[in-house]
Amino acid sequence: MHIKRPMCLFAAVFAGLLILYQLTAKPVYRECGWKEEKASFSGILEKREQKNGHLIYHLKDISIPNQIKDQRARQISGQNSRKTFNAGGEPQNTIFDENGRKCRLLCYISDEYLNGDMPAIGQKVIISGIPRDFRKAENEGQFDELTYYRKMGYLCRITNCRIEGYSGRRDMLAEKLTRIKENTSEYFCRHMKGENGRVLSAVLLGKKDMDEEIKDLYRNAGIAHILAISGLHVSLIGLTIYTLLRKAGLFPLLCFALSMILITLYGLMAGAGSSVVRASVMLMLKLLSDVCNRTYDLLTAMSLSGLMLLTVRSEYLTDAGFLLSFLAVLGIAVIYEPLYDMLSSPALAVIGKLPIKSLRQGCFSEKPLKAISVSLAASLMTVPVLLWFYYEYPLYSVLLNLILVPLLPLILISGILGGVIRLSFLLFPADVVLSLYEAVCAFFTKLPASTLLTGRVKPQIIIVYYLLLLFFVLTDKADHALFRKKERKEKRIRLIRGILLFAALLMLFLPVKKNPMIDMLSVGQGDCIVISDGAGHTVICDGGSSDVVSAGKYRLIPYLKYNGIGRIDAVFISHPHADHYNALTQLMSLSKAEKISIGAVYVSSRYDPENEGYARIIEAAGQADIPIRILECMDEPVFGKIKIKVVYPLTELNADDENDDSMVLMARLNGMGILLTGDITSNADDELIESLQKCGIEKADCLKVCHHGSKYSNSDRLLEYLKPDTAIISCSADSKYGHPHQEVIERLDRIGCKSYITSKLGQIKMICKEKGYQISHFPF
Repeated sequence: MHIKRPMCLFAAVFAGLLILYQLTAKPVYRECGWKEEKASFSGILEKREQKNGHLIYHLKDISIPNQIKDQRARQISGQNSRKTFNAGGEPQNTIFDENGRKCRLLCYISDEYLNGDMPAIGQKVIISGIPRDFRKAENEGQFDELTYYRKMGYLCRITNCRIEGYSGRRDMLAEKLTRIKENTSEYFCRHMKGENGRVLSAVLLGKKDMDEEIKDLYRNAGIAHILAISGLHVSLIGLTIYTLLRKAGLFPLLCFALSMILITLYGLMAGAGSSVVRASVMLMLKLLSDVCNRTYDLLTAMSLSGLMLLTVRSEYLTDAGFLLSFLAVLGIAVIYEPLYDMLSSPALAVIGKLPIKSLRQGCFSEKPLKAISVSLAASLMTVPVLLWFYYEYPLYSVLLNLILVPLLPLILISGILGGVIRLSFLLFPADVVLSLYEAVCAFFTKLPASTLLTGRVKPQIIIVYYLLLLFFVLTDKADHALFRKKERKEKRIRLIRGILLFAALLMLFLPVKKNPMIDMLSVGQGDCIVISDGAGHTVICDGGSSDVVSAGKYRLIPYLKYNGIGRIDAVFISHPHADHYNALTQLMSLSKAEKISIGAVYVSSRYDPENEGYARIIEAAGQADIPIRILECMDEPVFGKIKIKVVYPLTELNADDENDDSMVLMARLNGMGILLTGDITSNADDELIESLQKCGIEKADCLKVCHHGSKYSNSDRLLEYLKPDTAIISCSADSKYGHPHQEVIERLDRIGCKSYITSKLGQIKMICKEKGYQISHFPF
């Protein structure tokens, strides 16, 4: 039997087998458990980059210097360390990862070396510094730094790195390309306005040293792919070079060879990411088919490039960049034609009735419709991946890509000419277009409904979505087989396709019913509790951390997006300590950009606007136009099925300890009651018990343990009164205060209360049902 496109079939089977293998034999990446101690490593300098103000070295084939004993190497690495021999026959303690591959290191070089004598790429470098583990994800939506870097073979990061020595032969080609990249980027930054130089460096050179606000702006607008060296860049540059060489009268084979050499060098300079390799291989086959007068098949070329990448590193299958790159091409190859057929007849019929002939034959003709179909085809194929990894979809992204992507060649030509010839006026077109990009993105992101927040889509929904797209593509054949004795009607085919497409998108974007839940996020030394009734009402009780940097941006906001929460009815702040509010003030400052609305901020009757902490809360709320409301004891705000009752402090209380001014809340959801205690100490327990008695509260199903499990809180008399079945404790794994103290755990054990601690378990989730609740921890 003749199989059409055997390469595609083989690639699909190969990818399927890899998926099955990864599902059944997925390695579990564990932290090494580094302590605050200096360590030394040696390795080959693979590349260097400047990012976020840091000079970063990437070392490969790392080993422990010979003066450190094998036992010590195993102890500090936490990995497989075994004795090997280098090219000179000298013994070395090489470190291997869980997959048996030699490890890499991410080294943050100290500032003292920025202008000094530096090792070249390819040389063996001995460095010393403080090893730090990559952070594993502890909450829903949080970036899993540990898995991401371990999949790429990195053992850990080294901070405050000192270069103890380097030797060996340098990689002249890699070093030269890196110097060209660094010098060109510096030239762009020096001769362009604002951040445009850094953006052009990202677009043309693959550098990632950009302002976070610019990255977020492009991401929220849906054109972040422009900031990375993608297949679009490589194809534009490669085809332009090849076309110019052909027009110069060179032999086709020579044009092909020169084009591929230049593209390969460009790809190496830009970092040789998966999309660059994919585009380079496909471009090579495209040009080769032109030279040999053979037919170029897009799907076969894509399959071959995918096989090459997956053979080298199978983990690409779970990489967002790899999936988006290949699925966009697959969408153009498979969905474009039926989509264009569905849209063209009605659209061209309407255009044909326009009264002005110039409109019919001008910009509203076939060409823009084809461009729209191409953009829609790529978007339809990639949208599930975007929702799986990023939990939201920029609704105007298709339109923005149609407006801005056609201007990309102008940016590339201007940047290449300006970077090569070094005449600053040649960068002017790129400067203007990038300023236009920024203005257009800022305009569109401020429009209503610019972002559709869905949360992470379930795998079964993604599978059904792609099956519906498959039926959409095969509708023509299915229709012909089903109605073999009837005349095929184009209108019927378009109708069926329209219904399938509408059903697929509706299923993907339709809100899914969620369980009422109470989540205690893992934020290190701090508190953050989110309560949601599953019907669109959400409140947050405290949110801050004293040891996790930007907990609002990197833990709280990703959690909200993961769960599709774009509206917060209320934020309750128990007291003005940073570990209870700084994530919330960050959320407030980013709320407009991240499209998360907040109804109001609630504070206790002990609220003092002169307090430094409260002043910061007031400032953040004011900038975000969020009202602040003061709650008195016995107040009972209600948000959907979420019922909150303020049970402390009493108005006559005058606490000496600021912790004892914490606002204590009894939250009820589906009949389950949880007491949220802030940081009160045992000194306030008598007043708290008295207030609970006045409120008629005699028991709490769950207790948020006071003050992160401090031994000066959670007295026996409070625990005996509440008799909680479950206690949740939020603290850091390396808390300098020793939280939670053993005395507290023993008190909880004595009353038969089961305790859950974020430092050991990560995020703690309680799903509240009509009869009881279920408790679990991350990963679930």
